[in-house]
Amino acid sequence: MNNRAYFIILLFVAWSLISWHYYTCTIKGFCGAPAVTASSSKSVDAETSSSTGTVEHSDAATPCSPYITTSIRRGAENDPADVRRLETFLNAHLGTQLPVDGVYDEKDEAAVREFQTRYAADVLTPWGITQPTGYVHTTTREKINALHCAQQ
Repeated sequence: MNNRAYFIILLFVAWSLISWHYYTCTIKGFCGAPAVTASSSKSVDAETSSSTGTVEHSDAATPCSPYITTSIRRGAENDPADVRRLETFLNAHLGTQLPVDGVYDEKDEAAVREFQTRYAADVLTPWGITQPTGYVHTTTREKINALHCAQQ
């Protein structure tokens, strides 16, 4: 084979890897999911990640599935089931009284900002930001999933 054939094969392999990564991380949201070890003190390490998309307990027989699986943002086409789970979580965890309607509105966003402020070290600092965004993206989703798993 000549250099051109090797280059074409290399491009195909690179494209395949990029496509797989995009599908796994962006579409399925499995990249950066926390691998949380729940010890007897229920400590949570949100910086440890797993490519499986599951949050694991070392003393449990089965892994805890992610509670929130998609990114959520006001004005976006959000998954209503994930938004309802988020609203339920925020009501239980922050004591808010959000309607569990599956619509991510300004009240939901304000509650997420409160959550991000409370857990800034885990959800904002890794991005190098100090102000809450109201977006439920990678680290916010990881922290919610870790806290949800620790309660089970």
